[in-house]
Amino acid sequence: MIAGEKDTSNMRLSEKISAEAITKQCFDRLSHHEKTVEFDPLTNSVRQLAHELLLKEAKGELSLDQLIELQRFLTAKSLEDRAKQFSERVLSDPVSVPDILRNDRSRSFEEFSGKFGRLRYGIVFTAHPTFGLSRKATEFFKVCISDSSRNSLTWEQYDVLSLDKFVNTQITIGDEHTDALQALDNARDALTDINREILTEARRRFPKDWSTLIPTPVSLASWVGYDLDGRTDISWNESLKIRLFEKKKQFEYYAERLTAIGIKHIKHIDHANQLLEQLKTAIEIISCQIEAFRGDLTDPESFVVAANILSENSERSLADMRIWKERLTEVIISSELEQDEKFELCLLRSIVEMAGAGTSLIHFRVNAAQVKSAIRHEFEIEQDIEFVDLTTFDLVSEHTESVATTKINTASVFYENKTARRQLMLCAQILKHVDSVSPIRFLVAETETPATVLGVLYLAKRYGIEKDIDISPLFETPSAIENAGRFVQQLLKSKPYRDYLNQRGRICIQIGFSDSGRFMGQVGANMAIERLQSQFLDALVQASLGHLDVLIFNTHGESMGRGGYPGSITERCNYLLTPWVKERYDQKDVHLISESSFQGGDGYLRFGTPEIAQQTVRDIFAWSVRREKNKESVSDNFYDQFNFTWDIYQRIINWQKELFDRKDYQVALGSFAFNVLPVTGSRKARRQSGSTLMGPKSLRAIPHNAILHQLAIPANVFGGIGSSVGHDLQPMLEQIKGSERYEQILNIAREARRLTSLPVLRAYAVLFDPMFWSAKASSGTDHSESENCTEIAENLDESTVASSIRQLSTHLSFDLKKFDRLLSSVYGEEEDLSRYRFRRPLHALHAVRQSLIMRGFMLVTRVPSFSLRMDIDRSELFQLAFALRFDVLADRLSELFPMSTAKNQFDDRLMEKADTLQVSERGYEKINMELIIPLRKIHESLQEASLGIANFYGAYG
Repeated sequence: MIAGEKDTSNMRLSEKISAEAITKQCFDRLSHHEKTVEFDPLTNSVRQLAHELLLKEAKGELSLDQLIELQRFLTAKSLEDRAKQFSERVLSDPVSVPDILRNDRSRSFEEFSGKFGRLRYGIVFTAHPTFGLSRKATEFFKVCISDSSRNSLTWEQYDVLSLDKFVNTQITIGDEHTDALQALDNARDALTDINREILTEARRRFPKDWSTLIPTPVSLASWVGYDLDGRTDISWNESLKIRLFEKKKQFEYYAERLTAIGIKHIKHIDHANQLLEQLKTAIEIISCQIEAFRGDLTDPESFVVAANILSENSERSLADMRIWKERLTEVIISSELEQDEKFELCLLRSIVEMAGAGTSLIHFRVNAAQVKSAIRHEFEIEQDIEFVDLTTFDLVSEHTESVATTKINTASVFYENKTARRQLMLCAQILKHVDSVSPIRFLVAETETPATVLGVLYLAKRYGIEKDIDISPLFETPSAIENAGRFVQQLLKSKPYRDYLNQRGRICIQIGFSDSGRFMGQVGANMAIERLQSQFLDALVQASLGHLDVLIFNTHGESMGRGGYPGSITERCNYLLTPWVKERYDQKDVHLISESSFQGGDGYLRFGTPEIAQQTVRDIFAWSVRREKNKESVSDNFYDQFNFTWDIYQRIINWQKELFDRKDYQVALGSFAFNVLPVTGSRKARRQSGSTLMGPKSLRAIPHNAILHQLAIPANVFGGIGSSVGHDLQPMLEQIKGSERYEQILNIAREARRLTSLPVLRAYAVLFDPMFWSAKASSGTDHSESENCTEIAENLDESTVASSIRQLSTHLSFDLKKFDRLLSSVYGEEEDLSRYRFRRPLHALHAVRQSLIMRGFMLVTRVPSFSLRMDIDRSELFQLAFALRFDVLADRLSELFPMSTAKNQFDDRLMEKADTLQVSERGYEKINMELIIPLRKIHESLQEASLGIANFYGAYG
């Protein structure tokens, strides 16, 4: 609780005016103002409502606490509505795995095993700043899903659920890892149930061979604790400790399953007894290893103990589980084993095969710049030499082919200061002493040159781990995605790289929907990514490497702006890797493994309960085993009319590029909106080497998208489509007719349009418009309030925020008008009307937030005069307020007007007495109660409202 604040935990709106009643009033007022637009085009329903709420305070009809309570009610309702929509999209049409298996037409066990015993899809849990919902809010979300048939809750019922904290105050990598493990547990159990049904069908159809089947159609992986792209808060020993913890947890799971199975009838077989005992011994050793790595590793003695306990116990801690798995198989094939016991052991073996000595497979990730830094040092490449040079490519390729293995130990990791080298050394230590069987994915973010990939291979060969890691370049920037075809062609010309691929038996790439969607627009990026996926196949076939497994890891977030398709899991899978691409790989007889990310708290919601996880994994399984139609027999204008599609693509990305470069766009995104975003993860929101400009170029994709949501303009999704069509709609309408691909693209843009509101954006402009505050000063009857409004206007006089937002809204309106014409032509005139009704709750929440902001501005005008001893003047207080940094503003006011000053500490001990003492026992309690505490409340409420707004978009950022 804020210092000096009264306990208001039991304070609610008065009986005369409840949150529900005010909400209804807000909706009625919005409806009223919407109707007046026909007579006054400049009418803005959001601005009008925000100002009306401000006036209610002036009249004593609505207190600050009541307004905040209204915000919290609207935020809670938005979360409930989000849960209902989630249920409709995720849980609406349950998949029957037994039906899929019974309808399978495999004619032999080998064919059945090739279909269901081979990896087809990978689920990856990743952590970025997307843990927007607090634990209590997440639990409430699950309650809503589990009981989605009930009516909406009242505010009193929300209160019973103790939903009194929406915002996470602090998030650590430990918090992220805990959430990831919970999601992994639910996913593993769901996957186990699918494997159970596969084995059941195999047992029915192939009674002689079924027990040799190891079903692994879906894999689980995580990079939580291993991803160093853009962050410095994860030390090498923290990653190692996390991996050891995961190993211990998984071994406990294996031991629990073995104990439950019992193996009652073959006690005299040594291998059966040893399985459980070996796990128990390993668990004890791993516990000691974890404890050792919790110590201070900067102390030489502690380091030596930790390093030795890791390396000396590799065998007893089951770092190499191959022998253990062989013994498990020997038990399975024993003639003395009961059939049900055999079945359960086969089921356990399938999870061991997938996860190994951990809760999942793991992905390490570094940045291409970190790899380049390590290789420059290794080969003494000049700083001004670009890695795109063919000379550099040949140099690295030559060294990679002839590199000798270097023996390393844990001290090597400790002393290494180059991130890429250190992470690969850490991979080597994990492969030696933690899990020698499970391969490690090594992701390289922002890869744009083939020499970078070869550099990783060189280091991997140097440390002797090239047989056990999958090097995966990430294509994410526009230039990387558009040039990836040539990139792969050049890379495949390297003999050591080709040898490496043949040794591994597969090739892996990662494609990012985040930065690509930020710079190219989501629609343009999706079209470019589909082309890249197809070009990747062509490059492999041309290089005679079609025999390799191809793994495409599509990384995305949960919001539309980052590849999170607003539909079912099946629709999302089809968006990330289209049926057309999938079918092309089938036609070329190239085995394709699709992998996708579920990112942060929002992504983990799809595995939030066992029931939700069951549905999610079953949908993924069904999609992965479904074969696509022969494209030769199906016509789709998107592919058939390539020139038209290419023109649309070029116009969209050109529009997006121009938007990103606009000054008004940069000002609108960089002036204040960033400061209403709550902390939602342990990674920094801004790039470490980003621009000093407080605009989109310095932001990562997640906060960039989050700001667009907070301004009600998800322009990187809908933007450019209207302009790409031109004045004549007919050609586009003819292309859309009967095209599933165009319909898919329109659906995501249409969803973004429903959540776009230029009235909201323009209403924010008014907050920073000196003309508004000047007019308000002139229209008021209260002299002191008029002076306050005049002071705000004077301090905003040189601000460009209002004019920039207006210019941006005008620019967006031109594109939206054309897009709306297209949508109306496709979906009917009702499209516009339904959008207005749908947005009313969103408009109400924005209006409440804008009213809170205006109240914050007014509070600054009430700050009394003060000396300049604190190196801050009055104008700086206003600048903090205009940046919506009300928390910092409250801190500064606390310094200027402390609650109390020091009392006389010396009088009783001094021999010489004084008649008067210049020591005040009173501080600035009134200022604290009337200004500082309200400003802190406003800050907290603005951040809560941000999460409420994010709920409308289905995710944060």
